[in-house]
Amino acid sequence: MFSNLFHDLDINHDEKYLEVFKRLKPLLIERIHTVLSSRSLSHSGRHITTNFNNFFDALFFIVESGSQMRYVKQTYGIPKSTFYRYLKIMIDYHILKDV
Repeated sequence: MFSNLFHDLDINHDEKYLEVFKRLKPLLIERIHTVLSSRSLSHSGRHITTNFNNFFDALFFIVESGSQMRYVKQTYGIPKSTFYRYLKIMIDYHILKDV
């Protein structure tokens, strides 16, 4: 599967990470939705309203730039506690390792 995603990746170093991220992001979004739906044992409670496109953009921004968490809310509209919650879910369920 990975070879299909990256077989045509022939770009310079500066753009490589962004291109890899763009190709992995749909897989990561699909995987986190799968994990969240499997965790939901009952259908009560609030529905998830987080835009995972923005979540992964914020995650990439922090990793790439070394920025602080306080900029996530004002730039991407995601509260810090929500960002940490989904980051912890990604770590607990090995989402990055699985993809």
